[in-house]
Amino acid sequence: MDALRFWAARGADGFRLTSAKYLVEDAALTDEPANPNYSGDPGKYDSLSHPYTTNTEETHSLLQEFRTTLDEFAKDGDSYRLLLADVMDANVRQVVKYYSSNGTREADIVLNYDLLAMQGGGDKPGNKTFGRIQSWLDNLPDGKRANWMIGSESSPRVGGGLYARAASLLLLLLPGTPLAYYGDEIGMADVNGLSTSPMQWNNTDNAGFTDPGVAPWTPLPQNYSAVNVGTQKQDASSILSMFMAAAALRDEPAFQWGGFSNGLTSDSVLSFRREHAGATSYLVAANLGAVATTQDYTAAGFPAEGTVVLSTGMDRGKDEKLKLNALALQPGEAVVLSY
Repeated sequence: MDALRFWAARGADGFRLTSAKYLVEDAALTDEPANPNYSGDPGKYDSLSHPYTTNTEETHSLLQEFRTTLDEFAKDGDSYRLLLADVMDANVRQVVKYYSSNGTREADIVLNYDLLAMQGGGDKPGNKTFGRIQSWLDNLPDGKRANWMIGSESSPRVGGGLYARAASLLLLLLPGTPLAYYGDEIGMADVNGLSTSPMQWNNTDNAGFTDPGVAPWTPLPQNYSAVNVGTQKQDASSILSMFMAAAALRDEPAFQWGGFSNGLTSDSVLSFRREHAGATSYLVAANLGAVATTQDYTAAGFPAEGTVVLSTGMDRGKDEKLKLNALALQPGEAVVLSY
């Protein structure tokens, strides 16, 4: 705990515990049992179940101690210290236990990887993506806030693909906390299979990340002269402009506090409504499929028309009225409509 106190006393606002489920193993070094659902090479990690080396009670006790230690600073009138847990477990019911166990608080945010590398275009991307969203919300403990990620240092980027803009729009407008991976806001893509290339700030040598003539640890893409913060700030149709507009929408009551429910999700289209009593309501619809779609939203209880607030291409007229009995979306296109 001394290490936490050391950095918190120096102003660290929060801490991230990576691969938290592995923190404490069984003290007796008990052998792991065979995995009854596995067939294949018996020397592989997945050939065993891992009740003695992952998600142990001792690990949860340790996180509770971390939380209690960080709370010492808030009690002294200092600012609250955030605790994030990166569990890295595919079982959502197991993951959400890291918010609290036995009624005792643990992490403030338990990282949700369910939307990583949301490429779209595959088999039933609309229904499958909505299913992952709803599963997380259904399993979230009472009083806890959801979080969403579409990129990380250990997964392929969505940037540069057809669905990058739609993915960022969804990230920002789902209920909860968006955790944006650096560069996703400008559509950065993987370089040589890596998602850890330097941030592209401008069109100068090394994209403004480091001094000219210095070779960065990982290479820059050839298109950084166009895909960079400086250039995109000057372009009203850029993904960065769209990202900033979507982020600004989070100030709206419907996105800040409002409810979330299915709009008219289909195999290709993910759609949801955000509503808050006494405030403007919104329909968010994204075509994650490979072909153009047209849907009748009035059949799902929406009004006859909606007003365009934002579109991924930044090419639909602001305040344009769209008929909701035949809302057409191109592959990779998403819209936000008020009603």
